[in-house]
Amino acid sequence: MSKIGITEGSDAALDPRWQPWVKAGKPAILITKNPRLLLEQLAPFDGSKIIVHATITGNGGSILEPQVPENDHSLNALPGTRGPLGAPTHRPPH
Repeated sequence: MSKIGITEGSDAALDPRWQPWVKAGKPAILITKNPRLLLEQLAPFDGSKIIVHATITGNGGSILEPQVPENDHSLNALPGTRGPLGAPTHRPPH
């Protein structure tokens, strides 16, 4: 039986405890509100079995989430992302 690690207890971009799991070749679902920071950390794990779940609430930088990046900062880190109803929010350069 295969196991999949998930970072539901903390933000994967801020808590590196998932890294030994992935280094051991195990799959993981990494949850973050800071996809740019997490993607920077994923470079050494190229080819690993990783799913990034990026939560972008629209409250980044506000009094509700002062330590979370603003929407544009997060969305621009994710090429090919989709907005509400599938409308493109960012187009990677050709």
